[in-house]
Amino acid sequence: MFLDVRCDPKTKALEVAAYAKPNQIFHFKATQSTPLSWQARKSVVDARIGTAKAVRFADIDNNGQPDLVATNEQAKNGRTGVFWFPLGKLRKPTITQISDISGSKGVKFDRIETVDLDDDGDLDVITCEEVDNLGVIWYENPIN
Repeated sequence: MFLDVRCDPKTKALEVAAYAKPNQIFHFKATQSTPLSWQARKSVVDARIGTAKAVRFADIDNNGQPDLVATNEQAKNGRTGVFWFPLGKLRKPTITQISDISGSKGVKFDRIETVDLDDDGDLDVITCEEVDNLGVIWYENPIN
């Protein structure tokens, strides 16, 4: 599935987030040693979601701390297709609280882009959905 890479602005360490089926998020953080080594964590998302598709680092709640946005396939029967949570929750092996972005519409979501599309000071989520033919979707961030 899709993964994302970022450079921590404070430590300059590389980080990788990967979303694996059915509902596991892997977080890898590089150490500053030579040779390069990685710290790895795995968390399971235990919520009414579909199966893993994509993940993206983004400061969704505008608090200066990174969050993770995720999309899913098989988001049927009231399951969430797009959600986010604070990156700090990956310290726990199970994530039970997520913030729904998409609601119940849509089944198979894909790659994620985050951009302040309407220039209001927060990151919006852009993705696509291909089963219910929702097409390209802009989810306006309600933070601001």
